[in-house]
Amino acid sequence: TPASRAYALSDVLPTFFADGRVDDVPYQMLTKDGQVLDVLLSGILEYDADGKPVRSLAVIEDITTRKHAERALQAILDAVPSQIGYWDKQLTNRVANKAYQAWFGIDPDAMRGMHIRDLLGEDTYQRNLPHLQAALGGQAQSFYGSAVRAPKASGARHTMVNYLPEVLDGEVQGIYTLVHDVTELVEGRLMLAAAQRDSQALLSTLHQHAIVSVADRAGRILEVNDSFCAISGYSREELVGQNHRIVKSGVHAPAFWIDMWRTISGGQSWRGEFCNRARDGSLYWVDSIIAPFVGDDGRIEKYISIRYDITGRKHVEDTLRVANERTEIATEAAGIGVWEYDVANGTLRWDDRMFQLYGRLRVEGDAPYDLWRSSLHPDDLQSSERVLTQALQSGQRFENEFRIVRPDGDVRHLKAAARVFRDEQGQPLRMTGVNYDITASKQAE
Repeated sequence: TPASRAYALSDVLPTFFADGRVDDVPYQMLTKDGQVLDVLLSGILEYDADGKPVRSLAVIEDITTRKHAERALQAILDAVPSQIGYWDKQLTNRVANKAYQAWFGIDPDAMRGMHIRDLLGEDTYQRNLPHLQAALGGQAQSFYGSAVRAPKASGARHTMVNYLPEVLDGEVQGIYTLVHDVTELVEGRLMLAAAQRDSQALLSTLHQHAIVSVADRAGRILEVNDSFCAISGYSREELVGQNHRIVKSGVHAPAFWIDMWRTISGGQSWRGEFCNRARDGSLYWVDSIIAPFVGDDGRIEKYISIRYDITGRKHVEDTLRVANERTEIATEAAGIGVWEYDVANGTLRWDDRMFQLYGRLRVEGDAPYDLWRSSLHPDDLQSSERVLTQALQSGQRFENEFRIVRPDGDVRHLKAAARVFRDEQGQPLRMTGVNYDITASKQAE
């Protein structure tokens, strides 16, 4: 063929005449009917007694069938996304597929005869050298390559490298290399490991500060943490396998639990506060979140409960409730009305007793401050507002006696006492006080 003729004139013949022989030179020739054959040429020159060439002897081997098979194999190799190559004992490349071009930007044909060091670069070559030496010693190697930034690859890439020695008659002839890009797999594993570390840290924190339990679909306890055992007084062995009724207090009506089970068995999370009974009979309160865990088949597999001990808060609330009830009873019995003045907003709030003292009805939209001011006896209006202003400015305790005129014309004598609450800068925030009727004592005087 024209290409082979040019190759012969430029390379093969000069070598042949210089060395006296050529071995296995590949080229293509045309048959009489125009068919292209792939052949290998080997030849020698014979010389006379004076050392002059007198004739040449050549052997031409038809390798067309083999070449067709090699091209088919190369096409298959080029279709594989992994790097596939063959390197001889000197680690010189003999075969490479197109995946090398995508990774290194080098045409596979240009790689032939290239040393593997020149392809990988010095750093990667030195990291891989122990594996290469082991493969040349007849031991197959399989390992994850370090994260590298290949010239034509986007970002750092991770590889799974396989070195497979070719052994003939007990001697290693070369190494087959198979290199798979496993970047997505490695990064996925790294992300999973990071997520697992984060989850473990979250669970550790949760177990330290919360009361955690896991129950199956029937409500039987599968897992409890140390906090659950500590607050309930039961050991883990006593709790696992039991129903949560083991800590039922009896405080809540059946409808409470029916609503809870209806919610979580329907696949929804539930949150609420309830009272439990510890093993020693004491009661404790928890703020609980119960969430169903749904499996791949869409069915609920288990329930996860996260609770926080709010017993202290409940005790405070009960104490405040009792104190408020007692205060309400006392003020009602003594005929004392309670009021609160918001200085910043200029609003005044009355309790029911205040409206009774002023002979007024609680009507939506009425402003108690306007009711108070309009109820003051005209002769006491200025003095009462002056005393109020002085208490706000000076910080002294507010006490005042004044008269009011009820809507029916009845004049009553009232006494007011209050305390001013201030911010860190000493500015008044609010004033809380009481009014009570002293008309009887004034008339006695």
